[in-house]
Amino acid sequence: MAYTIKQENAAMAGSDYIEIEFTKKEAICAAVVFVIFAGLILYSTWLNGYTQATVEGTDAIASCIRLRS
Repeated sequence: MAYTIKQENAAMAGSDYIEIEFTKKEAICAAVVFVIFAGLILYSTWLNGYTQATVEGTDAIASCIRLRS
C-alpha cells in the first residue's frame, strides 16, 4: 500500500492532507475484511435480540401456564 503525504502551501486556504493509494488487490482485501466484520457485528446484534425475545417469550408462556393451573 502506498502512503503519500502531501503538504499544501500554508498561505493557501487548504490545510495538510494525506493521500492514500491502494492497489486493486489491497482494496478488494480491505472490502472483504470490512464485510466480514460488519457481518459479525450484525449477527451479534441479531443474536442478542433473538435471545432476549426467546427469554421473554418463554417467560410469557410460563406465566400463561401458571395462570391456567
